Amino acid sequence: MKLAKNDIRAGQNLPSTNGNGNGKATKELSEQVVSLVQQQVKEATSQVQPQAKEVAPQVQPQAKATAPQVQPQAKEVTPQVQPQAKATAPQVQQQVKEATSQVQPQAKEVAPQVQVQAKEIASYIQERAAEVTKLIQERCLWQFHSRAWDREENINGVLNMTAQILTGEKVVLETLIDRGFYADAKILSADLEIRFSWLNSMENSQKKAVLEAVKAMLVDIVITKSKNGELHYSLY
Repeated sequence: MKLAKNDIRAGQNLPSTNGNGNGKATKELSEQVVSLVQQQVKEATSQVQPQAKEVAPQVQPQAKATAPQVQPQAKEVTPQVQPQAKATAPQVQQQVKEATSQVQPQAKEVAPQVQVQAKEIASYIQERAAEVTKLIQERCLWQFHSRAWDREENINGVLNMTAQILTGEKVVLETLIDRGFYADAKILSADLEIRFSWLNSMENSQKKAVLEAVKAMLVDIVITKSKNGELHYSLY
């Protein structure tokens, strides 16, 4: 009871309520608490901002310092590559010139050889064609018809059939004229194989070349140089 009589708040200097309970005291305490919290927030913010300001200047110089280091490296690499490319280009050009200089003499040496061989083959074909033409003039009469176009038609027909027989191609007989050409060609091809041994050693392309030359020779003899005026007579 004695303790109840004593006001234990007397030594705490609490704010007076003025007979209105503890309303003002609570309000003042709340205001004090809010002000303390605000003060602490300001202090914490004031501590963080200087740190951020200190960190930002440190990062920016590092970035600025790194950029100049990268740029010189790029500038150093580019001049190194360009001289290498310039140095390589003349070497490649020189190699091309050397290769060309080696090939050109060989080509010049080969060209005359090829020309000589071509002339020799052409001369050989002409000689063989002359032999065949002579044989035809001696033993055949199918090249002598009454008109120029008739003679040329017979010469081409018989010799074309002869080429097919000698080269082993399939002979197609569609008309009676074809059969007539084939009959003369059969006799001529057999005669050529018997009389000319060189024919057996020839390739098919060479055989055809010989007979083409024979055509030209026969046309020149029996038509172009013929003195028979009736060959070109329009009403004959």
